[in-house]
Amino acid sequence: MATRESRPSTALYEKCMKKMLDNWPVEAGRTEGILETFREVYDEVGEDRFRRGVQDIMQSSEIKFFPPVAVFRGYIPAPIGRTWWRNPECPDCFGTGWQEVTPQFRKPDGTWQDREVTRCRNANCLKVEA
Repeated sequence: MATRESRPSTALYEKCMKKMLDNWPVEAGRTEGILETFREVYDEVGEDRFRRGVQDIMQSSEIKFFPPVAVFRGYIPAPIGRTWWRNPECPDCFGTGWQEVTPQFRKPDGTWQDREVTRCRNANCLKVEA
Protein backbone atom coordinates (compact mmCIF):
# COMPACT_ATOMS: atom_id res chain seq x y z
CA MET A 1 0.00 0.00 0.00
CA ALA A 2 1.44 3.38 -0.98
CA THR A 3 1.84 6.06 1.61
CA ARG A 4 2.15 9.70 0.80
CA GLU A 5 5.12 11.91 1.67
CA SER A 6 2.97 14.64 3.15
CA ARG A 7 -0.64 14.87 4.11
CA PRO A 8 -2.80 16.25 1.27
CA SER A 9 -4.59 19.56 1.83
CA THR A 10 -7.81 19.54 3.77
CA ALA A 11 -9.69 22.09 1.60
CA LEU A 12 -10.50 19.63 -1.18
CA TYR A 13 -11.29 16.86 1.31
CA GLU A 14 -13.73 19.09 3.19
CA LYS A 15 -15.37 20.20 -0.06
CA CYS A 16 -15.85 16.59 -1.22
CA MET A 17 -17.20 15.45 2.13
CA LYS A 18 -19.58 18.42 2.28
CA LYS A 19 -20.98 17.36 -1.10
CA MET A 20 -21.45 13.80 0.10
CA LEU A 21 -22.99 14.82 3.44
CA ASP A 22 -25.35 17.24 1.65
CA ASN A 23 -26.38 14.47 -0.74
CA TRP A 24 -26.77 11.78 1.94
CA PRO A 25 -27.47 13.35 5.37
CA VAL A 26 -26.40 11.35 8.42
CA GLU A 27 -27.16 11.57 12.11
CA ALA A 28 -25.02 14.09 13.97
CA GLY A 29 -23.43 11.42 16.16
CA ARG A 30 -22.09 9.49 13.16
CA THR A 31 -20.57 12.43 11.28
CA GLU A 32 -17.24 12.52 13.12
CA GLY A 33 -16.61 8.80 12.66
CA ILE A 34 -17.47 9.01 8.97
CA LEU A 35 -15.14 11.99 8.49
CA GLU A 36 -12.25 10.16 10.18
CA THR A 37 -12.80 6.97 8.17
CA PHE A 38 -13.04 8.77 4.84
CA ARG A 39 -10.00 10.91 5.72
CA GLU A 40 -7.94 7.73 5.93
CA VAL A 41 -9.11 6.78 2.44
CA TYR A 42 -8.32 10.32 1.21
CA ASP A 43 -4.80 10.17 2.64
CA GLU A 44 -4.27 6.75 1.09
CA VAL A 45 -5.49 7.43 -2.47
CA GLY A 46 -4.72 11.14 -2.83
CA GLU A 47 -6.73 14.20 -3.83
CA ASP A 48 -7.40 13.48 -7.48
CA ARG A 49 -8.54 9.87 -7.12
CA PHE A 50 -10.69 10.73 -4.07
CA ARG A 51 -12.34 13.63 -5.90
CA ARG A 52 -13.07 11.46 -8.93
CA GLY A 53 -14.49 8.76 -6.66
CA VAL A 54 -16.86 11.29 -5.07
CA GLN A 55 -17.96 12.52 -8.51
CA ASP A 56 -18.51 9.00 -9.81
CA ILE A 57 -20.49 7.75 -6.82
CA MET A 58 -22.73 10.82 -6.84
CA GLN A 59 -23.37 10.71 -10.60
CA SER A 60 -23.77 7.01 -11.24
CA SER A 61 -25.14 5.60 -8.03
CA GLU A 62 -28.66 4.94 -6.88
CA ILE A 63 -27.57 4.77 -3.23
CA LYS A 64 -30.25 6.06 -0.85
CA PHE A 65 -28.07 6.33 2.27
CA PHE A 66 -24.53 7.46 2.99
CA PRO A 67 -22.23 4.84 1.39
CA PRO A 68 -19.95 2.67 3.49
CA VAL A 69 -16.23 2.93 2.77
CA ALA A 70 -16.19 -0.47 1.03
CA VAL A 71 -18.82 0.70 -1.47
CA PHE A 72 -17.08 4.06 -1.95
CA ARG A 73 -13.76 2.34 -2.70
CA GLY A 74 -15.43 0.67 -5.66
CA TYR A 75 -15.87 4.09 -7.26
CA ILE A 76 -12.27 5.23 -6.78
CA PRO A 77 -10.38 4.91 -10.07
CA ALA A 78 -7.25 2.78 -10.22
CA PRO A 79 -3.92 4.63 -10.13
CA ILE A 80 -2.45 5.49 -13.49
CA GLY A 81 1.04 4.15 -14.05
CA ARG A 82 3.34 3.38 -11.19
CA THR A 83 2.93 4.39 -7.59
CA TRP A 84 6.06 5.57 -5.82
CA TRP A 85 7.02 7.07 -2.48
CA ARG A 86 10.07 7.82 -0.38
CA ASN A 87 11.16 5.72 2.57
CA PRO A 88 10.55 7.83 5.72
CA GLU A 89 13.39 5.97 7.47
CA CYS A 90 16.01 6.82 4.81
CA PRO A 91 19.17 7.94 6.66
CA ASP A 92 20.10 10.43 3.92
CA CYS A 93 16.87 12.36 3.31
CA PHE A 94 14.48 11.17 6.09
CA GLY A 95 11.71 10.64 3.52
CA THR A 96 11.82 14.08 1.92
CA GLY A 97 13.56 12.93 -1.25
CA TRP A 98 16.17 15.69 -0.87
CA GLN A 99 19.68 15.24 0.48
CA GLU A 100 21.78 18.11 1.82
CA VAL A 101 25.05 18.46 -0.08
CA THR A 102 26.43 21.68 1.40
CA PRO A 103 25.13 22.86 4.78
CA GLN A 104 24.25 26.50 5.36
CA PHE A 105 27.21 28.41 6.77
CA ARG A 106 28.32 31.93 7.59
CA LYS A 107 30.87 33.46 5.22
CA PRO A 108 33.82 35.50 6.56
CA ASP A 109 32.04 38.72 5.49
CA GLY A 110 29.10 37.86 7.79
CA THR A 111 26.57 36.87 5.14
CA TRP A 112 25.00 33.42 4.93
CA GLN A 113 25.69 30.91 2.19
CA ASP A 114 22.52 28.97 1.40
CA ARG A 115 22.70 25.25 1.70
CA GLU A 116 22.62 23.13 -1.43
CA VAL A 117 20.47 20.06 -1.87
CA THR A 118 20.12 17.34 -4.48
CA ARG A 119 17.75 14.44 -5.05
CA CYS A 120 18.38 11.55 -2.68
CA ARG A 121 20.43 8.85 -4.37
CA ASN A 122 20.09 6.18 -1.71
CA ALA A 123 19.09 2.94 -3.45
CA ASN A 124 16.75 1.98 -0.60
CA CYS A 125 14.94 5.33 -0.52
CA LEU A 126 12.70 5.27 -3.58
CA LYS A 127 9.95 2.64 -3.45
CA VAL A 128 7.99 1.81 -6.62
CA GLU A 129 4.87 -0.33 -7.10
CA ALA A 130 3.76 -1.39 -10.57
